[in-house]
Amino acid sequence: MTDFKANDEFKTTHWSLVVSSREKDSEVRRDSLGELCEAYWYPLFAYLRRKGHGREEAADYVQSFFVELIDKDFLEAVSPEKGRFRWFLMSAIKRFVGKEKEKQSAQKRGGGVKLFSLNIDDAEKRYQMEPVDGWTAERLFDRRWALAVLQQALALLRR
Repeated sequence: MTDFKANDEFKTTHWSLVVSSREKDSEVRRDSLGELCEAYWYPLFAYLRRKGHGREEAADYVQSFFVELIDKDFLEAVSPEKGRFRWFLMSAIKRFVGKEKEKQSAQKRGGGVKLFSLNIDDAEKRYQMEPVDGWTAERLFDRRWALAVLQQALALLRR
């Protein structure tokens, strides 16, 4: 797990995770990628659920998206100068789902690679408690992103 300094901002911390995910040291790379995937899988899951995908389909898409993101080193091309990381993730998953639909063959959950355990039942329970009136998938994603930032900041303060 990456050590965070008390004066680091969340944005910097996450860009440092993105940068460390490019390291040649396989352990550093694996840990950084694991942290990134763990931090962002639920906002992406909730985004896809709000877009109308079923729970299993959304979980499959998110897991397959992370597999492709890692396998094809898509994080090599991102940088703070090119825009916000959350916008990169949201537009990248939109493109990914579009391509998967075109292929008409979603990759089976797991894809032979297991980064961390997903509790889909827990995610579905959380999703069922999300606001329903007037909330677009993008607004829900932003809300989940903000709450993830807050949770990490609180965890940092507790440490």
